[in-house]
Amino acid sequence: MRHSWLVVVALCCAVGVAACTNKKTLPPVAPAAQGAALQLGFAAGSFVAQGAQPMELRKESAVGFARTEADLFTFMGRLQIPEADAAGVASGMLDGFADPNPTRGSQLISDAMNDVMVRLEASSYPELLWAFKVGFSLGHMGETVNVLTRGTPQLEHVQAYATLTARDRETLQEDLDRTGLPAELYDAIQTVNLEIRSVSDLFAITRACLKIKVMAAQMR
Repeated sequence: MRHSWLVVVALCCAVGVAACTNKKTLPPVAPAAQGAALQLGFAAGSFVAQGAQPMELRKESAVGFARTEADLFTFMGRLQIPEADAAGVASGMLDGFADPNPTRGSQLISDAMNDVMVRLEASSYPELLWAFKVGFSLGHMGETVNVLTRGTPQLEHVQAYATLTARDRETLQEDLDRTGLPAELYDAIQTVNLEIRSVSDLFAITRACLKIKVMAAQMR
């Protein structure tokens, strides 16, 4: 009886080894896809930050985040999101941004973001979901500086910024740790997640976002 049990264990181990050996190993996630996930997140966060403003103040991204319809399709193409699905996401983000009712517009953008996140989570590279979320936080944080300050940060903007971006700063590090981004980019993103104490911190966030935007665009 004892010997037969050992045989069963041995067979199970052999099957386990065979299963591990035969398991398909995917190549590392492409840098272009990581960059696209970040850039799509930048766009979404930028839209949300400006979307609560009156229509006349909703303009191109002050930080230069790419967010035209062509940009959105480019990013989603690199993420292998089918064109029909990409069309729904793009229209949700753009229509939401253009909606004069900020509550309704915010819901449209949120629905579009959820569509992206569901698809990325179910993809062969779910770590792209976290890159998208990191991009959203950075887009929201970078654009919020300009929404509040109109390019001229003052001391009264410091606490307001800290309040508006509290959720971003709370989740950024955990999301970042799941992305598998290159070390240099990882370190650059970490510099944005600082405690906001002074006007100089607001300038530092803008500078860091500009640097990260360029790094993400160069990922190929």
